[in-house]
Amino acid sequence: MASLIAKHKPPRAEILGGISALLVWKLAQYERDLRDQLIQAEKLASIGTMASGIAHEINNPLFGITGLSERLEHETRPEIVKEYVQDIMEMSRRIAAIVKDLNVYAHKSSAETRCDIDVNHTIEEAMKMARRACVLDEVKVQTEFSALPPIRANPDELLQVFVNIVTNAVQAMEGQGTLVLTTSSANGSIRATVRDTGPGIPQHLLGKIFDPFFTTKEQGKGTGLGLHIVRDIVIRLGGRVKAESAPGMGACFTVELPVTSG
Repeated sequence: MASLIAKHKPPRAEILGGISALLVWKLAQYERDLRDQLIQAEKLASIGTMASGIAHEINNPLFGITGLSERLEHETRPEIVKEYVQDIMEMSRRIAAIVKDLNVYAHKSSAETRCDIDVNHTIEEAMKMARRACVLDEVKVQTEFSALPPIRANPDELLQVFVNIVTNAVQAMEGQGTLVLTTSSANGSIRATVRDTGPGIPQHLLGKIFDPFFTTKEQGKGTGLGLHIVRDIVIRLGGRVKAESAPGMGACFTVELPVTSG
């Protein structure tokens, strides 16, 4: 094995052994573990941002359940009792769905866990999470999805990519505007774009938005890691992400990922 390595190594490469090789291996493992921890920390920070929206979503059906339960105490008509019980069951299912979505998003999974994924479905799931992080009452959402071949990725990480991008776009519009989600495929890759009609990103900041800890949000409203982690995940999947913007014309984020081969 040693002779084969020496024969095929690049001219300027050095072969490490013993303690040096072990140290490099440990550093590589540490870097991987640290990256996974940062991804999980940003995911939990996103859930913190969603807290007010989640409270609103859960409180509405809870109030309904409480009100209907109080009425049931004195209701004797069977048909009305049945109607109230069905309403209570439907509201309970809504709460259960919210909790399930949060558990799926907060779940920590190994970065090595990959499977074939429908990107259109992932973007739809990201929109559901964004609705809990932002006020979307006056935001018009347009989807222009094409039929896509699958890509191979970690489903939790890919969801995090689009949750971050979509949430940022909605927050930039401050509750008003149009969000356009588009997908297409060509030449062995898929392309997903998220375009908003917000104020746009100043040109002098456009080259910094993927830098770690860079944020234009107020203190306490962003970690500055969201887009950095987006780029890290996309690059590890063999793809690329870019942002385009002009002041007053909104922003457009494009994610390109390779199609699953075979």
